[in-house]
Amino acid sequence: DLLALKANPGDRVTTKLVARDLKGNRGESAPLHLQIISPGVDARALRALEAKKRFNDSLKKLRDSAEELKQALSKNETKNLSQGDDLHRKQSVLGANAAVEETGRQLDQTLDQLKEALPQAAPGRDAADLALVGEMLSELKQKTLQEARTEIEKISYEPMAAKPAPNLNDATKSASRVADNAGLIAQAYGELFAADQAGVIVGNLNYLEQEQDRMNKQAASEATQGTLGWERLARRQGGAAKETKVVEDMLGALTQQVERSQANRAKKAQQDLATARAPLEQALTNSPAGRE
Repeated sequence: DLLALKANPGDRVTTKLVARDLKGNRGESAPLHLQIISPGVDARALRALEAKKRFNDSLKKLRDSAEELKQALSKNETKNLSQGDDLHRKQSVLGANAAVEETGRQLDQTLDQLKEALPQAAPGRDAADLALVGEMLSELKQKTLQEARTEIEKISYEPMAAKPAPNLNDATKSASRVADNAGLIAQAYGELFAADQAGVIVGNLNYLEQEQDRMNKQAASEATQGTLGWERLARRQGGAAKETKVVEDMLGALTQQVERSQANRAKKAQQDLATARAPLEQALTNSPAGRE
């Protein structure tokens, strides 16, 4: 019980260990930085989810970069390459080269995020899913993107022509393959990440329900303890309110990952939790413990 520290789940505490030997010599450890969590919160699962979120965000950026590469060889740009004057041709070539290099840079960053997420993954399906996505990204880098880079380099050295340059169609197709593959990878992993988010949310909701039932029973047994019992209950309820807000935020993030009908249900659950939390926080604010 953290009543003496007046600490709640989510708070951060800095402490250190102090020891004295038989001669009275005093020694201190380096400061320890701790975060208060609830017994039902799986800290490892939360760290893994955060790492997966960073990886998922990076996949989205990769998808957007690949789409910009595809647009760099769009119909208007290819017209400049095949029929435009020298200035427009150079601008289009520079744009395509810049887009393919930016896609490569973003792909490398995504692979770095994958390396951070893999050690956090649970053994079994979780780790296997990340490994499979890693294989798809490696093929995208070593084959599909490299083909696009090669084709774009070819058109950089081709002379102007009244008709499409020999390698222009190949460059356009290879850029489209990069965009399509990056989009498919981002979509596939986005669905896996949404499922992981939903699993953690359900686990947290189950814990909150069980914790609320436990607090109600303990409050009944401590009712005779006067102010101390109610102060203890108020602090525990304050911690539950913070944990509820965390679940609300997770539901809000989930709405960005799923289809509209599922997003609407998640948003409704988020609103219901916020509605239930508001009067509790108001009551805690008005209580003697909450005004401290």
